[in-house]
Amino acid sequence: MKVSLNMKWKMLLLAIYLFKETCASDGVQIDCEGFFSCAAWMYRRSGVPANVFFREGEIAVLRCPLKSSSLVWRKNSSLGLQELIEEVGRPQVKQKDMLFMMKVLKNDSGMYTCMEKNGDKNAWINLTVYSECYMDDTIYDDYSHEKKSYVITKKFLNDPSFCQLNITWFKVSDNCHETYISSTKNIHFEMVSKSDEGVYKSKSFCKYKGMLYYTSETNNLSVKASMDPLEPKIIKPQPNENISVDLGQKVEIMCLAVMDSHPKTEYMELHWINRSSNIPTDQNMTVYYNSTIQEQRDQNSYHMIAWLVVKNVSKVHLDTAFTCKLDSDLWVLINVSITLKQKVTSKSVPTVSLAIVAVSAFIVVVVIIVYYKLRIDIVLFFRDIQRNQCRPTDGKQYDAYISYYQTCSEEALTEDERVLLLNLLETQYSYRLCVYDRDLLPGEAAVEAVLERVKQSRRLLLIPRAEGPQAEDQYGLQGGLHAALVDRHTRLILIRKTPRGGLDSLPESLRLLARSGGAVTWKGNRSAPLSSEFWKHMLYHMPARRRQQNELVLL
Repeated sequence: MKVSLNMKWKMLLLAIYLFKETCASDGVQIDCEGFFSCAAWMYRRSGVPANVFFREGEIAVLRCPLKSSSLVWRKNSSLGLQELIEEVGRPQVKQKDMLFMMKVLKNDSGMYTCMEKNGDKNAWINLTVYSECYMDDTIYDDYSHEKKSYVITKKFLNDPSFCQLNITWFKVSDNCHETYISSTKNIHFEMVSKSDEGVYKSKSFCKYKGMLYYTSETNNLSVKASMDPLEPKIIKPQPNENISVDLGQKVEIMCLAVMDSHPKTEYMELHWINRSSNIPTDQNMTVYYNSTIQEQRDQNSYHMIAWLVVKNVSKVHLDTAFTCKLDSDLWVLINVSITLKQKVTSKSVPTVSLAIVAVSAFIVVVVIIVYYKLRIDIVLFFRDIQRNQCRPTDGKQYDAYISYYQTCSEEALTEDERVLLLNLLETQYSYRLCVYDRDLLPGEAAVEAVLERVKQSRRLLLIPRAEGPQAEDQYGLQGGLHAALVDRHTRLILIRKTPRGGLDSLPESLRLLARSGGAVTWKGNRSAPLSSEFWKHMLYHMPARRRQQNELVLL
């Protein structure tokens, strides 16, 4: 029996329809590879994702697209499909078409299948377990404008029914640090600002069989600029701007206007005028303009651009006002005028100017060198000018506290040298010194008295001697070092004696002071005269001197 051509087409279409219905059927599983992708069509139909991502240590939820009350879950491995086995602390809960894996690890990643117990229909789900803070595939994007109210909601719907969830929100920084926000179901912003932009994570905690488990959801909030209306305006060129041009050259000047992306006006035109005459758009003219309109989608605005073109600049065009004007049905005058100015030709820098620069640089270098060499003399000179009868206002009683440190006999001052040093400081230079044997009152507690005297002194003067340190010396040395190096209340002056040798003979706590330059060298008899370098350096490190009542001031 012959079958007509139309009948053949009808039978073929019927077969395709039955094949598709079979693929979509809930009762039979048919391999549709090569003709229709039944698996993809089934996932789209059910709304169940075929690829899921969960963070390590959290609850992973696998949802089967098959609608069945009795499902069997297996994992694909090198040995084939394997039954799922629970581990201690990592239970697995089946709920209708969902499988809850309460604490997944990295090795739980892989392909899982769900199938009916009494049928041959199955579906595959790919589970990826990651250890990063979050993945792009797991982020829900949220958008808001500034100064608007906005709510970030928890969007994941596969919540378990076998436990009550407690939701906590955190804000996540770039280094994955989580800052607590709230324990509400949603985050509500009364008025969104740019500082609210960032990544937010909600953690849903579930208590099951005495153990606490959780799953998380990540939202990325992007904040856009406010949608306030933008008033039309010309932003380039600047009002009354002078444009430098070369005679005989072509010049193009851009006029840029910005307006609202949804303008309320029906008419808007950007053009150039010269005095009161409109400049033409004919490109055959010597002076003309052309305009374009550009939409700035990211800024929600329109850019209108009008180019003023002068093909050959002549003296006629100089010192003449060209005006860019924005015409609209708004009763607002919007225009900007510019003037063409002849460009001043650059001249080489005269030799005299270079010479002046070189001489100035030389003088600066000389001044720096002279000051470095004579800085002590300069400081002492200005101190003498500013000396008066008033005492310093720092509240301290002494200019220096005298203390000693032990060193070898070659580098120690003799008893006569020490007496001479203290005598000249007090009698010749009028410094008020605190000496333990002389200035501490009988019956005072030694430790407290020494520390108090050090605190009341502007300097701690350390003198080397060969004798072993006395108890009072040790108190003064320790208290002074603490006041100078820790509290910064007192400055140190270290006296050394030539030959210097190495610094290894000094106490360890004084080596840094000696290297830093806060030391004065005693050179025996050469240092005794008041005109010696020793006394110049000593006065430089000591506080500024006060003027005596009988001292004359020479002007």
